[in-house]
Amino acid sequence: CGALGMARASSGVLALLMVAAMACGDDDASPGATDGRTPPGVRVQSSKPRLTAAVPAADTQDLTRDNASFAFDVLGRTATNENFFFSPHSLSLALAMTYGGAHERTATQMAQALRWTLPAERLHAAFGALDLELGRRGDKPVESGHAFELRILDAAWGQRGHVFLSSYLDLLAEHYGAGLNLLDFGSDPEGSRTAINRWVSQSTEARIPELLPAGLISPATVLVLTNAISFTASWKNPFDPAQTSERTFVGLDGQATNVPMMHQVRELRYAEGEGWQALELPYSGDEVSMIAILPGAGAFESFRATLDGAKLGSIAGALGSRMTDVSLPRFRFRTQLPVKPTLQALGMTDAF
Repeated sequence: CGALGMARASSGVLALLMVAAMACGDDDASPGATDGRTPPGVRVQSSKPRLTAAVPAADTQDLTRDNASFAFDVLGRTATNENFFFSPHSLSLALAMTYGGAHERTATQMAQALRWTLPAERLHAAFGALDLELGRRGDKPVESGHAFELRILDAAWGQRGHVFLSSYLDLLAEHYGAGLNLLDFGSDPEGSRTAINRWVSQSTEARIPELLPAGLISPATVLVLTNAISFTASWKNPFDPAQTSERTFVGLDGQATNVPMMHQVRELRYAEGEGWQALELPYSGDEVSMIAILPGAGAFESFRATLDGAKLGSIAGALGSRMTDVSLPRFRFRTQLPVKPTLQALGMTDAF
């Protein structure tokens, strides 16, 4: 049957397997290098330092709750019976950077569609704090031989020659540690798209080879905000390859397929309720974990329809240690999420 998988960072930060980061530059707008880490093009950034002061816990909790609500709004409008993967944090963070330059009705629509309840200044401060916290999780060492990498890649790309307000550059620098990387969308939209994709691919070691599809950038483009996640980790409790064997997996269509099934029996955090079972599998370093939720037989659609941030929080809070017999299929898949119609359906129309 089907299972819903999500990642959870410790300290109560919830998300659907996600991460993000920022490209910055210099005040004098000198040409950028192309070493695979430095964004291409001319770069300009406010001289304002990034704010690192503590943000009230209530604000980060509100933002986490609002982001979870937005995540399940998107999931409910886009999910199908096919394998599906997306990063709500990526959408929220990139759109928060956009929101910093929005006003009046566009700003109101964005806040409502994204479920944000904090006023703008506190919202950006909370996003900045969350971004820094996720970045720190990727910086901590783990045991020798255990992979853990959480790479955050956010960048703002502007049209060369366009005048960007200093207040907007200040906001990007103070809350997101970001500057603007200037390219010439007007005369070379395809070359600009290629340059951005090449940087993302090099920065993620080719895990994300083409972030921007053909035709996305046009000569009328003024600002592009990109967000990419690269996450690699080893299980804290690795599955023994000798315990992996061909076993039957039944999909939502009722079709049975033989797949390589990983297996282990150990003490893990587990919970069950009416119509569901949930399991937490920690990654090496105990900084992030995967929560897998298995709806009861025949209950996948009804469970997914009622799954929201509150229900997810309740399930996570119910997890407790017990001896668990785990079987998980090995899998690989790709998905694409058409963001524009989803956001329009949620009420964010004027921005498009």
